[in-house]
Amino acid sequence: MNSADSGKRIDGWLIAILAAAAFLLFFRLDHRPFWQDEAETACLARNVLRFGLPLAFDGVNLVSQEENREFGPDHVWRWSPWLQIYLMAASFRIGGETTLAGRLPFAFCGWLTLWLVYRWVRRLSGDVAWARWSAALLALSVPFLLFARQGRYTGPAMLLTMLIVPAAFRPSRAALAVALPALGALFHLNYIVFAGLLGGLLPLVWLERRQWTWLRLAAAATVLALFIAPGIAGYHIGSRAGLMDWSMAPVRLQRNLVDVLQFALPLPLAAAVLLRGRTEPGATGEPIVRRLLILVAGSLLTVSLAPREYFRYLVPLLPLCAIVCAWCLRTLWAAHRAPAVLLGVLLVFTNWLHVVPLDRAHVYHRPWHNDPAMLTAPNFPMKLFLTELCRGYPDVHAAAIARLNEAARPGDTVLATYGDLPLQFYTRCRVTGGFQRPEPEPGIEPDWVIVRRRTFLTRDNDLPASRRQADALELERDYERIVLPAPDDPFGNRPDPAQHRFLPPREPFEHLVLYRRKEGA
Repeated sequence: MNSADSGKRIDGWLIAILAAAAFLLFFRLDHRPFWQDEAETACLARNVLRFGLPLAFDGVNLVSQEENREFGPDHVWRWSPWLQIYLMAASFRIGGETTLAGRLPFAFCGWLTLWLVYRWVRRLSGDVAWARWSAALLALSVPFLLFARQGRYTGPAMLLTMLIVPAAFRPSRAALAVALPALGALFHLNYIVFAGLLGGLLPLVWLERRQWTWLRLAAAATVLALFIAPGIAGYHIGSRAGLMDWSMAPVRLQRNLVDVLQFALPLPLAAAVLLRGRTEPGATGEPIVRRLLILVAGSLLTVSLAPREYFRYLVPLLPLCAIVCAWCLRTLWAAHRAPAVLLGVLLVFTNWLHVVPLDRAHVYHRPWHNDPAMLTAPNFPMKLFLTELCRGYPDVHAAAIARLNEAARPGDTVLATYGDLPLQFYTRCRVTGGFQRPEPEPGIEPDWVIVRRRTFLTRDNDLPASRRQADALELERDYERIVLPAPDDPFGNRPDPAQHRFLPPREPFEHLVLYRRKEGA
């Protein structure tokens, strides 16, 4: 890739990158059903079309994963912002209440993010090769693809990030006119992600303080406050204060940092940027990269104050980390071609630089149930991704949905200890269980029971009411046991790279089991 910016309006390399990304983002976008969190958004979006508001109760099914904490007596959803719900509802209105329609606008936001990354790097640095590599590395990032293909806030959050960040580097009136509404929209997507990005932007504003006047700062703060003030009250953010545990912030910071190093910015490249003492040929973007690392660090610190650590809160950092990695590759190419080729191969085709140094230092963050075919082990991520995409995966929710749609009668009651929301969206049943209620629902005699092999505890570290209710039933006496061919994976199509499974397990494995009430029982 040539570094000279020829000024052409159409870049053939960019067209190729966007075409490849379109395949990776849109091909078989609906090949697996919504998992639990996606189904939450989908059920609320469907209720928006019916009632005009994101109601948690539609007269039959209740949407809750926090034991009724998400709403009041009116059942209006207050737990998380509404923008992603209304975005999916709009897509349902146009394309029908399908998996493809639900995910399509979010994946499209991910695709547009690639173009914004290219455009910003090229405009800021004038280095078209750096811009191309930034877009290419992001397009080939499997964590980016996993999150961009989800019907959740993550794809739009990355898009908004690339509309916001340019104003921190060059705070012109035009840039602020784009960034401030984008910041407001990010708040209404997810206020934890918003707080994380804002925590990274504030140090940059301080570093670029010569470009800011007190009047401009005050005007920007006022406009931003007008965007977010209704949400602070409407989403009942103050009620989450009791969930904070400040003593765990250092632990969450360590885990968040390790996750970024595992899935976004390899430790060797981060160290190379931080330890550089002089500028090599072709390294003219080093001040930009150092500021991006400051933004990443500030975001990590801020997000670590959240009640829990999830990589999904750090997803807006993926485009920024891709730009840093591309700069390292571009700089090395200007000085030493052969090592640059090796680095490019490692970054594009493997995750070795992400995982191996952490393994050697014994600081990896690897869940106990992971296997060697996941992204927390040295692997070929794109091969895993394409294998799942083209060959499919026996999704746990798809198996349960198919059997219930085949055998259950409309209106049958299903008690599920987890994964209740996908069943609500895709079946004609009344679905109870999960974390819907703090106590077992009285008077329920379920026609179907699904007891998942992994039990998650409540926020109070107790067994959920659904599991207690299932344990009280005489399943072996009153129910027919049906073993499905799919593995009883805990989450299904969850995008978090430390949790996502690409390859089906080999027998023997624990199958998903359904229980159907016997006649006369």
